Amino acid sequence: MSVKFRVQNFLTVIVQFLSSLEQRLKAYENTRYLFFCTLESTDCDKIEAAAGELVAEYKDDLNQTLGVELVQFLPSSLIFLKMIK
Repeated sequence: MSVKFRVQNFLTVIVQFLSSLEQRLKAYENTRYLFFCTLESTDCDKIEAAAGELVAEYKDDLNQTLGVELVQFLPSSLIFLKMIK
């Protein structure tokens, strides 16, 4: 790989990638989404309440049963995660 290619193209792409990634990560710092990161340690009532808030915000895109579905899906997903580790 020539130095000219590396400076003009490769590094530019990497810088843009990192910038975009940082921007997307900041979008998920919103507390509305944080409960997804702690599903395995959060009790069912809190999961359903957080999912209810998310459904209220995105009522045209999410189903009212999101909280119940997350609670039901959680044990299966934990088993899968243990299997792949």
